[in-house]
Amino acid sequence: MIKIICAVLLIFLDSLTKFFAVRYLKGKESINLYLIKLTYVENRGAAFGILQGQKFFFIIITFCVLIAIIYYYKKVDTLSKLSLIFIFSGTIGNFIGRLFFGYVVDFIELSFINFPVFNLADIFLTIGTIILGFVTLKN
Repeated sequence: MIKIICAVLLIFLDSLTKFFAVRYLKGKESINLYLIKLTYVENRGAAFGILQGQKFFFIIITFCVLIAIIYYYKKVDTLSKLSLIFIFSGTIGNFIGRLFFGYVVDFIELSFINFPVFNLADIFLTIGTIILGFVTLKN
């Protein structure tokens, strides 16, 4: 039950930050916070903006990923389950925007390197992938 609560909280946190990004950043200039900038972007593609406008493709891929996560969740160790919770939360977080609006709201921009704008769901996906990679290499 605690794992479900964690996933729901991560999804809620991602949705809340995207709500604030739309409310306070859309149509405005970036806000510079030294190492990061808050910059509103509507991403109609995947990571780094690839596959722009492929909403149906992303919906199918999302369902496949979610089915795989649910299937493997009961078969893996605790650390792998943690990684799957992060990946699940990030996947759902970005799926919500794609499904209802046709795009994902990105708003975090790194000021110190040239890197695409991203959001909390992307961070959750990255954390989950790193943990899963660590577990896989460890075994």
